[in-house]
Amino acid sequence: MAQPKGTKPAGSGQLKGAAGGPGQPKSTISPAGAQDEHQVKFNTVQEKWQRVSNQLSFSDVYDRLEKTGSKVQGLDQRIAALRSRGYHYGSSWEARATTLKERWPGQQQQALSLLDQERANFNLTAQQTNNMLTRAATVPTALLALENQLNSLEQGVSAAEQRISSTFNQTLQETRLLEQELAQAEFLLDSLDSASFNLYPDEAGVAVCKAKWVSDREEPSGLLFLTNARLLFEQREEKATKKVLFITTEKQLVQELLWHAPVGTVEEMNAEAQRRLLARNKELLTLYFSQRSRESPNEATLQLFGTDNHTWVGLIRRVREGRIDAELVDMGGQEVTVLPEPKSIPTQCPNCGAQLPEVFRGMRTVPCDYCGTSVPIEY
Repeated sequence: MAQPKGTKPAGSGQLKGAAGGPGQPKSTISPAGAQDEHQVKFNTVQEKWQRVSNQLSFSDVYDRLEKTGSKVQGLDQRIAALRSRGYHYGSSWEARATTLKERWPGQQQQALSLLDQERANFNLTAQQTNNMLTRAATVPTALLALENQLNSLEQGVSAAEQRISSTFNQTLQETRLLEQELAQAEFLLDSLDSASFNLYPDEAGVAVCKAKWVSDREEPSGLLFLTNARLLFEQREEKATKKVLFITTEKQLVQELLWHAPVGTVEEMNAEAQRRLLARNKELLTLYFSQRSRESPNEATLQLFGTDNHTWVGLIRRVREGRIDAELVDMGGQEVTVLPEPKSIPTQCPNCGAQLPEVFRGMRTVPCDYCGTSVPIEY
């Protein structure tokens, strides 16, 4: 049947997919789908509110405050334990610990007062946010306002945490630095207690670090010791003694003093930090010795771990030049291990009469370059 003149076929004047009048797009989300989408968004916002509301207790800041106080109070005991074990360097430790203890009560009280104040400031905002959450559970249009409120609240809490932390951050940082120095000294004494060698009666440990002797063909791993007289490298590593199908089933600890040299014979030091992609820098320290003996190589390149080259270069220089003695603590009359000066320095070999080489700090004998006789130095 022909269409009346001036009329169009049904639907020809409507946009494709239209459900109602012209220009009105048809919704592709059913009521049930819209409800599910709202629930997903609401759950996400609710999880964020739970996280932010937990922050409102400022428990992380409070825990950090409590731990700082415990660390400060424990410094004296750790220092006293090190002194009783014979570590007499770190002359500033006692004074630094006293300063931290005297400063702490005031900073602690200031931090606690500010913490209570910040909690009170957020009480009203937290209640308002909780009410908004209740409304947003059933009113989808309220979600956006709730999200904005949570973002603002989260930023406010973060700023408040920084304000509270700023009252004791300096003490926390200084305490951590002192604790690090104490831990290094404790590791040194523990390593000396378990070493395969003994120190001389008037020799005292200064520092130690884990190291690998990379210039040696075997590249042994162990510990590099620095005393007020010598540098020593002790191999200390587990070696496989039995393997089954390329899997190690038995190990044995290899511990041996591979070389030692008077610190005064360190003629030159070359520090290098090799940069590696996606890895930590490789700290390499090359030591050049002015005298070679049966106990020490002509030079040694070591990879240091848990420290950096410049720290060790500075330590070796302070010991070599005798400046390390200025860091000895006054033990109130108790005996402190100080490297003594030689009573006399031999200049001529008693065996062949040749002139002996120069004597450096830490040397116990002088090797004769002509006949090989080791001439003892009397202290």
